[in-house]
Amino acid sequence: MFGSLALETAIGLALLFFAVASLASAIAEGVSRLLRKRAKDLEETIGMMLSGSTTFDDAAKRTLELFKGTSIYRSADMAASRGRRWFRTDAGPAYLSARSFADAIDELTDKLAETPVEGLNKRLTHLKVEARI
Repeated sequence: MFGSLALETAIGLALLFFAVASLASAIAEGVSRLLRKRAKDLEETIGMMLSGSTTFDDAAKRTLELFKGTSIYRSADMAASRGRRWFRTDAGPAYLSARSFADAIDELTDKLAETPVEGLNKRLTHLKVEARI
């Protein structure tokens, strides 16, 4: 077609690599969705970040439950579960925008004067002071 066997081979290999890479990516994304990998990572990170712990311990779990009680997180959870009928209906949000996270923190600080998690109290006080600046 192009008159050069090397060029035709290079084009064929490039297309083959593209097809295999796309298939592998689609399979990895499907498995990740079924196992809720991104949603679990988001939840664990939020819990650890707000509690101030370096592992997902009991304080981080309690902090995450407080965060999950905000209306922002509940609406993101409902949106993530919308349209799911077969596999997992408890998908959980895999992403929260910075604005949504800030609104949820604001709601959490307004709702709770003193939380049962020590690290969360320090972090929320610091975030509230930064928000007023």
